[in-house]
This record gives sequence, C-alpha cells and structure tokens, in this order.
Amino acid sequence: MVKIGADGEVTRLRDIARVTLGADAYTLRSLLNGEAAPALQIIQSPGANAIDVSNAIRGKMDELQQNFPQDIEYRIAYDPTVFVRASLQSVAITLLEALVLVVLVVVLFLQTWRASIIPLVAVPVSLVGTFALMHLFGFSLNTLSLFGLVLSIGIVVDDAIVVVENVERHISQGKSPGEGGKEGDG
Repeated sequence: MVKIGADGEVTRLRDIARVTLGADAYTLRSLLNGEAAPALQIIQSPGANAIDVSNAIRGKMDELQQNFPQDIEYRIAYDPTVFVRASLQSVAITLLEALVLVVLVVVLFLQTWRASIIPLVAVPVSLVGTFALMHLFGFSLNTLSLFGLVLSIGIVVDDAIVVVENVERHISQGKSPGEGGKEGDG
C-alpha cells in the first residue's frame, strides 16, 4: 500500500507500477586473475561426451589463437573434464595395481602361475561386461560410474583370489580339479 486518499481510496504499488523480482543490475563483470577479461561460457549438449567437447574446444581455441594479436591470449578458467580425466587415470592405475597384486598374491601363496590366470582373466571380462551393459542401457562414463568401477575391480579381484585359493585347497585334499572347482566356487 502506497497511500490512502481522503475518501478512503487505497492506492497500491501495483496500481502505479509493475513490480518484478530481479537483480540490482544486469551487467556482467568477468575477472581472470584480478584483471578484466571477456568471458565465454560453453555448455555441452545433453548426451554429449564431455571429454570430446573439451578436446574440440581446446583444438579450436589453439587454431584461433594463431590469428590473435600478439598481446592477446586465452585461458580456460574452468574445465569440468579435469575430474573425469583424473577418474579415468585412477581406474587405469587401480586396474594395473590389481593385476600386479593378483599375480603376486596368488603366486606367493599358491606357488603356481597357472592359478593366477583365472583372476587375471576375471577382471577384464567383468570390465568388458560392465561397459557393454552401460552402453546398452545408455549410462554415461562419468566420475560416479568410474568410482564404482574402481570399487568393483577390488571386489572382483578379491572374489577371484578367494575362489582360486578355495579350489586349490580342495584339490590339495585329493579331489579332482572338476570336483575342486565345483566345491571351491560354492
């Protein structure tokens, strides 16, 4: 309410103005390392591969920079694919560590190279199956799914070692490899 007249008539703000909720000013000021700089925000399309988009942008910017004046350069202030790339690297490192540890543990405790073949095959087979199902159901490869892969690699390796050790135990008790395999897996 803005004013009540002598006759009791009420003048409301909506009667003399249009009221909307908004910002104080609609200007944008972008700074990079404390200096004014033009900013360009690039948003990937839904379903697009973030790493492919990032690589394409970097390639195009490197190409465009050749035509920039000498004192002009570009910088990428924020790249969300840094985390995805780190996750991919983490999965690769975890996979290598798991394979090396499987061979060492199995050879050390069971003293046979043949027993290490099963866990070494189980990890890649489970990863191929995982990627196939992810593709089939339309899941993307992102930080969360990569974290899940790191955890599942550990579980697959652990289970494979336990099964191989159990089968070897049954065989050492005098059972045939077929019987040891059936009982060691159950």
